[in-house]
Amino acid sequence: MSYSEHFRRKILAKLEEGYSIRAVAAQFEINRPLAKVVIASSSGLPVQRLS
Repeated sequence: MSYSEHFRRKILAKLEEGYSIRAVAAQFEINRPLAKVVIASSSGLPVQRLS
């Protein structure tokens, strides 16, 4: 599943405002591991896939 750039930017903006990953995940109704993947993919970091 991929998310739009707009959605990823909204998540990153909330984190920059000082919200925790837990709070952002709850606000956007996604789970925390998924929020971390969105953050990592938005920042250009490699995303580790669990097998």
